[in-house]
Amino acid sequence: MGAPLVAGTDCPDLRTLSAPPPKALVNRRFVELFAKGHNLVGQHIRFLQDLVTPDAQAMEIVGVAGDLREDALNVAPGPYLYVCIAPGGWPDPEYVVRAQGSPGTLEQAIRPIAHQIDPTRAVFGVKTVPEVLNESLDEPRLKSRVVTVFALAAMLLAAVGLYSLVALVVTARTREIGVRMTLGAEPRQIVGQLMAGVGRLLAIGAAAGLLMTWMADRLLRTQLFGVNATDSATLAGALLTLAMVAAVAAFVPARRAARIDPLAAIRGE
Repeated sequence: MGAPLVAGTDCPDLRTLSAPPPKALVNRRFVELFAKGHNLVGQHIRFLQDLVTPDAQAMEIVGVAGDLREDALNVAPGPYLYVCIAPGGWPDPEYVVRAQGSPGTLEQAIRPIAHQIDPTRAVFGVKTVPEVLNESLDEPRLKSRVVTVFALAAMLLAAVGLYSLVALVVTARTREIGVRMTLGAEPRQIVGQLMAGVGRLLAIGAAAGLLMTWMADRLLRTQLFGVNATDSATLAGALLTLAMVAAVAAFVPARRAARIDPLAAIRGE
């Protein structure tokens, strides 16, 4: 499967494993967790059920392999013990064949080789590694699509709410705008002041949102795969969207308010 050999040796030729003593490999995570980083090559290990069997032999650890994601792609590698088993020594094995070129054409050649190992063995479910990996991502992919739909809906609701709030705030300052224009303020100054105020509010909200995202980073990290909880592109896209919505929400009513008659604005007409 391409896992690097960190220490020791690989399993011996499987055809020579019919006689004891049994051999085994462990992964790097196993060494870190149970041996605190000490060398385990040459050490022996038993399963708990073997302790009550006097004839059971302890397995010799002959090597340490690199970590692989055995359970799922979004699950961190855990401690694993790989037992070197002779051909036909496992009731329901899964064979892995390394191929050059297209592996789909090797299916007919694989079956007779498997039957040479065990004539009663049924060969089924032949798949390439990319197909297996793709199938393992079906559930995370479905979850991500559902989360994406809810995220887009939340973004839309936030955008509509932000537009309405900013437009309401600007409209409520119509009388103030009229007074300033009466005192000689230019329309562009009015628009600039309103946009600057909205910009400050947006900056405060963005800072608070980034802070809460950073605080929830550890929780979010367990729910994500292939992307960081503080992914800069995602956060930048969300901030840019809200900034554009806020800019439009402030500019449109501010420009309209800057064009009204100052006296009519003061009278509230």
